[in-house]
Amino acid sequence: MTLILIVAAALCLFWLQESLYLKFWNKGLTAQLEFQREAAVCGEEAVLYETVTNSKFLPIALLSVKFRMGRGLKFLSEENSTVSDFVYRNDSFSVFPYQKIRRSLRFQCKKRGYYEISQMELVSCDLFFALRKACFLPVAARFYVYPAVVNPERLKVPFRQMTGSFLAERRLCRDPFELQGIREYQVYDSMRDINWKASARTGQLKVNVYQPTASQGLLIFLNLDSDYPWASEEEREESISLCAAFLGELTDLGIPVGFVTNGTDCFTGKEGYQEPGAGKDHGVRSLECLSRLTYDHRIKPMEEIMEQMDATWKKGDFLYLLISSCQRKELSAAFETLCRLSPGSMWIAPLRQKEELRITGCPSAVFMRWEVEG
Repeated sequence: MTLILIVAAALCLFWLQESLYLKFWNKGLTAQLEFQREAAVCGEEAVLYETVTNSKFLPIALLSVKFRMGRGLKFLSEENSTVSDFVYRNDSFSVFPYQKIRRSLRFQCKKRGYYEISQMELVSCDLFFALRKACFLPVAARFYVYPAVVNPERLKVPFRQMTGSFLAERRLCRDPFELQGIREYQVYDSMRDINWKASARTGQLKVNVYQPTASQGLLIFLNLDSDYPWASEEEREESISLCAAFLGELTDLGIPVGFVTNGTDCFTGKEGYQEPGAGKDHGVRSLECLSRLTYDHRIKPMEEIMEQMDATWKKGDFLYLLISSCQRKELSAAFETLCRLSPGSMWIAPLRQKEELRITGCPSAVFMRWEVEG
């Protein structure tokens, strides 16, 4: 008789918890994925936060949280991860009533790009692991991996040559009514530029930085086309990194800079473009656009883009920088047409060790070979 009562009580308990589980298992159960920051540079490490909250009286004996993200992000701990066309993650939790669990998943940014996690799956079971239930939750976790950093020592020569052209062409008279910012005092600064209010507030001498009355801008042509059917990914990525390096250096100097590319922006489905501008916000927008570029499709020839440019950009107000490993004659002719209007423009050709610099038909540009390592 006692045994029968025990079995009956167990069955009642099983039936009760199953009924409660079926009705309440996902009530008050939430999960969230959130990147620690919005962006990182290729090669850096970052963190993805995985949070599970159970805001009810019913415990969750086993909860599986599943999601996928681009394989360009690699978790440092490969446990619970599977890599194929995507990185698939499956983490397990045991969540008590009214408990919140947060885990930090550290990963390395292996490849430039834009990454988004739009959905996650929750799979749970009852206290006796007999019944399984699942649901999908929308997620809005977005992350940019900026182009890899170019060796600053290697960048000095082309950058000095380009900025030398700016200093020769642009008028450097300051406009005292256009304040650009405030920085620390240097020994070569004039006493009349000192901002006494800012100096008193910080305890260090600060000086005003003024906008020039007129400035010449730079327009970068980022060509991701190739002379060969088997285009080199290393050359293309190095070209994108060079573009990012010039954008960063020149915007820091307050020089308006923008770019045009025949790579496709994965947001718009069109060729990437960033109108010339300066300042921190412009630099961030430019890096985000470069991060979104793809080239796994037919690429429009850069000479066609140059010929179709609006007349606004075909003036001496701009210097031109062409970054292209492609060296075909049609491209040289189109770039020469622009360079005649703007002496001092430059062509940088990222090439592998065995490839030759053989550009012809563009005498108005300065040429520079940039060897791609690896």
